[in-house]
Amino acid sequence: MFWFKILIILISKYIKLKYHLKVQNYSKNISKKMFNIYILNNASKINKLNLIENLPNLFIKHVNKFKNDNQKNIEVISYLLLTNLLKKKTNIKNLSFSIYGKPYIRNSKIHFNLSNTKNIVVCALSNYPVGVDVVETNSIKLDNVSHILHHNEFSRYKNSLNKKLTFAKFWVIKEAYLKYKGTGFIKAPNRLDTTKIKHIHIKMYKNYVLSYYSIAKLNRIIFLKSNTPLLK
Repeated sequence: MFWFKILIILISKYIKLKYHLKVQNYSKNISKKMFNIYILNNASKINKLNLIENLPNLFIKHVNKFKNDNQKNIEVISYLLLTNLLKKKTNIKNLSFSIYGKPYIRNSKIHFNLSNTKNIVVCALSNYPVGVDVVETNSIKLDNVSHILHHNEFSRYKNSLNKKLTFAKFWVIKEAYLKYKGTGFIKAPNRLDTTKIKHIHIKMYKNYVLSYYSIAKLNRIIFLKSNTPLLK
């Protein structure tokens, strides 16, 4: 009888331990399916154009396609931020561009995406594919809306009270989703119906609309100061 009780206790402990390890492993898997978004404010007030040579050659070639120095500067800031974030995670010597112009790291599980507008830079870093886009609502022009919005989106746009904001949301959703896919607008924008897309998220920040798409979950949004060491 005594040994039987001991056996029951041992079996009970074994079941509890097995369950605990299963939960623990599940938690680890969940934590891996998460990503961070980095946001840099007041980017237009930061001059980093002189640091263009610190970038990988592929990024330098991309930056030099822009003629406007202000846009060049924003691009340099974006790529400086990305390059320094990637250095902590992977070998940036394997940097490449897809046939659609999306940058990626060969033979790496690290995924990233960039977006910028006049005064803000956004970078998403993940272990899973991710797309991100940001737009300033004040910069939105409501020209050719019907050529950009799918008819389902256009119906919601027509019935909205704030048409600029509604259009801005649809626009960043389209951009974020297609950047996640890695294709960009290879088809007319109005052929994409974002009302049926899952895993898409919208966040408002001051007068900016931010959208991100991924099967992974957002861990946190990290706001960076202009003196961040990630811009060296």
